[in-house]
Amino acid sequence: MLINSTSELKTIVGGTPKNNDFENIAPAIEDAKNFIIPFIGMEAYDIADGIANAKFIAEVKDIELQKQFLTMAQKPIAWKAFHDYVPEGNVIFDDTGIHTQKSNEGQTAAWQWQVYDLQQLYLKKAYNTLNELLMFLDRNRQHLPFWKESDAEKQRQRLFVRTPQEFCEYFDIKGSFALFLTIVPDMLQIQRNTIRYALGQELYQIIVEKLQKIEDFSDKEKLVFEACKGVAAYYGLAQRIRTLPASLMPDGIVEYYHSDRNNIKASINARLEVLDKLYQQLVSNGDAALKNLFEVLKESDGDTPEGTFYTISSKAIGF
Repeated sequence: MLINSTSELKTIVGGTPKNNDFENIAPAIEDAKNFIIPFIGMEAYDIADGIANAKFIAEVKDIELQKQFLTMAQKPIAWKAFHDYVPEGNVIFDDTGIHTQKSNEGQTAAWQWQVYDLQQLYLKKAYNTLNELLMFLDRNRQHLPFWKESDAEKQRQRLFVRTPQEFCEYFDIKGSFALFLTIVPDMLQIQRNTIRYALGQELYQIIVEKLQKIEDFSDKEKLVFEACKGVAAYYGLAQRIRTLPASLMPDGIVEYYHSDRNNIKASINARLEVLDKLYQQLVSNGDAALKNLFEVLKESDGDTPEGTFYTISSKAIGF
């Protein structure tokens, strides 16, 4: 595991449940690896695990960089483990049944909404530190070949919109790398279906092949590529917005109802009507972006009458 002692946990989160040994929290730590693996890939996780358990790591020769990578990888693991462990962390199991732990007669169990709020805080910290890990990997990509060559990173390089900063040109996701990577499969699906149909296979392949060196695009190809980015961003987020975890949603999407906060109904999740309105707006923006792409494709290439762009695209979408 990436975290192997109570002292390591305390370094990250500043404290641990007083009435539980590390061995009780360990299963949650082990399970929490599944929180980061979809974002960083199995190879990156195995390398971090090797560093944590003092194995020889040929992929990262710089010892200081090894330490930094492990620390960055431990943080989201710790916070996600605490998120998962909170509901049972104040409970004791023994041969007489299941009991709530009390340090004195005057102490009562936490309200359900208090447990929920604490879980949400831990989940937010888990996603925030996951963002930090991903940005660390991106900043140090030249020194971390395992990340540069990973399936997760190669998938991102196939995107028309490759970074959170680029995505913010269409919708403000607050620079969230975790939110961005959550949308990656949706944007790839939009590229391979909606956009490829609009461009036609031949033109689509031209754009994809030149993605690695965008400077190789002709002026016309640049216009088409820029038009495609809006289609991928808007439709991609629309496809995902209704199933995003609350902690990943941009500020303003999650609304809370505040009362005297003494019962489990004191707060509610994201308002469904708000999500529906946002979904409709994103689809509308995607429709407009797709219409703009069609307009760009209709424009004949000035240097070659009945040019390549027009003829290929007209076969695809029936101009």
